[in-house]
Amino acid sequence: TRAEAELRWEGDSLFTADTLTGSGASERTVGGLMLGGYETNPLPFDMRDAAPAFQIADMPLDESVLRKLADLTRDQFPVLQNAPLQVYRGGLPTMTADGKHILGAVPGAEGFYTATGCVVGGLSISPGVGEALAQVILTGASEIPLDIFSITRFSQDFDEAELIEACVDAYAHHYSEDYAAIVD
Repeated sequence: TRAEAELRWEGDSLFTADTLTGSGASERTVGGLMLGGYETNPLPFDMRDAAPAFQIADMPLDESVLRKLADLTRDQFPVLQNAPLQVYRGGLPTMTADGKHILGAVPGAEGFYTATGCVVGGLSISPGVGEALAQVILTGASEIPLDIFSITRFSQDFDEAELIEACVDAYAHHYSEDYAAIVD
């Protein structure tokens, strides 16, 4: 069965999330509607190739991606089909091959801890990640078991092309594996 869109208020905004398409929209009180989602064929970006003064605003963007998302949400938001685009932004999330964060102590490097792989969570995950990591640093353990986030779950000997492919797949199917079967 089709998953329905979820509506909820976030501060002064109404937010909707469609778990089938992995898209979301937010109506701001200042006017307008924000639509966002996840591409099924995202562009991998290698920071080794970036200019020293690289900024996120330098990312190449493809408006057709946003238009495809609008088409997928036609039933929920028919007004988006011909809506003028006011602002178009892209981001650069850090993904892991399994779609989980890397968090905790690094074995063999006493006093070295990691909190990386935002996995699209960005600022929304920061409070929980910070609290768990602070607990580990201060007491050696956290209230939440962090074993599944350990860096040791990855092999030290990896094929870079396979790693990139796994990270792209983790991003493209971040919210729903069913989405890939319907759209691809």
